[in-house]
Amino acid sequence: MSAGIDMAPSLARWESGDEVAQAIQLLIEYDPRPPHRAGSPEQAPPELVDRFTGRD
Repeated sequence: MSAGIDMAPSLARWESGDEVAQAIQLLIEYDPRPPHRAGSPEQAPPELVDRFTGRD
């Protein structure tokens, strides 16, 4: 579900322009800031990366 929400502003921008995309984002109160900075190995804590990627 969140992938669709992530994609919606991009599709709206492509189809109707920046203003429409921004209005949609505002109306659905979409503020895409993940609760943790662990979305990539470069951002995640090293011990977490090691534990869950098998890099022991």
